[in-house]
Amino acid sequence: MSVLLKADNVSRDFTIGDGSVVHALSGIDLEVQGGQLVCLRGRSGSGKTTLINILGALDKPSGGNVYFEENNITEFSSADCDKLRRHKMAFVFQSVALISTMTAYENVEFALRLAGVPIGERSRRAKECLTRVGLEKRMHHRPGELSGGEQQRVAIARAVCHRPRIVFADEPTAALDTPTGLAVLKLFRELVKEEDLTIVMTTHDPAMMELADVVYSLEDGVISSAVYNDLRDGEGGGADA
Repeated sequence: MSVLLKADNVSRDFTIGDGSVVHALSGIDLEVQGGQLVCLRGRSGSGKTTLINILGALDKPSGGNVYFEENNITEFSSADCDKLRRHKMAFVFQSVALISTMTAYENVEFALRLAGVPIGERSRRAKECLTRVGLEKRMHHRPGELSGGEQQRVAIARAVCHRPRIVFADEPTAALDTPTGLAVLKLFRELVKEEDLTIVMTTHDPAMMELADVVYSLEDGVISSAVYNDLRDGEGGGADA
């Protein structure tokens, strides 16, 4: 595996109302290899959402650089970042952010339309992705007719349908009960293996971390530890670095 995504001495500062500066991230160094499921863990306020936004080209760091496919995306223009996210990146959010008036199928098909996928391919790929996440019998239901876990599966199908290189997921299981959340994480693992995806997700749930290849722990805007799990035999476990 080769390095797909790299953060080099990344920092992010915010100026608040009284003029003081909050150091949300400081000196972040990490690497994400292609074909990995990587977790960013930490309590609320630890900086993990700020970091995932920077890694996903939704925000710019105050210092340092982010490299994707060996390109310094910190130097990209807004238009270049838009193009990068549209074609090579995807996002899954806690709120799922599905269009309530569209069916599951229409939500996925619409994402393919935005990605510029030819009309003849859109229907086949939308059905394929919804079947892949176990919703072949629910694809014509609207979000309000689906459970929380089913809605999150639609969001995942929508994220992977245009075959991105990497998916960023911000607390994708936070609104789900533990069994449903674990089912979503197992689906992520299957997609990493079978769709050749790379996934970077944030979480504060220890139960989710055994299914990750690498777990970076954040405290007060710095990486306090990194754990590498050996999942070749399907078992958790790992070593600190």
